[in-house]
Amino acid sequence: MSVLIKGISSMKAKFAIKSVYPEDYEDINFEEENIKQMRDRHKKEIEELQTSCKHERISDWLDYMWAPGHFMGKKKHCLTCDKVMESK
Repeated sequence: MSVLIKGISSMKAKFAIKSVYPEDYEDINFEEENIKQMRDRHKKEIEELQTSCKHERISDWLDYMWAPGHFMGKKKHCLTCDKVMESK
């Protein structure tokens, strides 16, 4: 399985991941990782990002739709980590 991040070569992508998460990098086997493992890893990374984010850049009120045309109110979210900050 090759790793591509918007046109970045596999080697550069692995180096970027290693420099951001050096302690976890050795545990990731890109050749044997299945989709469930990848989703779990990314979910953990997103949770870590949202926990460590200072939420300094917040969006204006945006319409929230659970499906196209199905409005469920308005939300503000962090522009850095995409965590929902307020709902109404």
